[in-house]
Amino acid sequence: MEPSNQTCQTIVKEEVLMKGKWAQLLQTTYIDPTGKTRVWETVKRTTRKPNSKCDGVAVLAVLKKTLHYDCLIMVKQFRPPMGCYCLELPAGLIDDGETAEGAALRELQEETGYTGEVSSITPGLTPAPVGPTQPRPPLQPPQPIPPPPSPIPIPPSPTHFPSPSPTHSLSPSPTHSPS
Repeated sequence: MEPSNQTCQTIVKEEVLMKGKWAQLLQTTYIDPTGKTRVWETVKRTTRKPNSKCDGVAVLAVLKKTLHYDCLIMVKQFRPPMGCYCLELPAGLIDDGETAEGAALRELQEETGYTGEVSSITPGLTPAPVGPTQPRPPLQPPQPIPPPPSPIPIPPSPTHFPSPSPTHSLSPSPTHSPS
């Protein structure tokens, strides 16, 4: 329970310090829980539509009982700000006219080759919705990620991550007939 001497936290103003194609740096003035006015630097996407709750999705896709354990599908992507590869959940922006569910399924297929079904949508740690999916076998095997262009040493991928293939699926998709 919150102490009664706390005030309502509110944003007083946001001033754009720098704006790029995909992100902008803002100086945000706000009131903290003690009533003190504070200034914070924040980064926001420039792609968010007015009155929208989110503009992107992240997918928590679970392969049930793969290799005797439930496994998460993750993607390995080179991230220039980090200067290395990162393991991430499949994620991306919601296209115009697209639902969060549609974007999640599209991103899962584009980034991993898997297709799936959305079982739920929940708010995540960011304003983007996150929801588990039940993957089905990929339409085509995913393409390997190219090596980084720089000589940054990258440890080999662990061998215990399953590669997407029909043998790692719980059940065949409706268009797939078992052999």
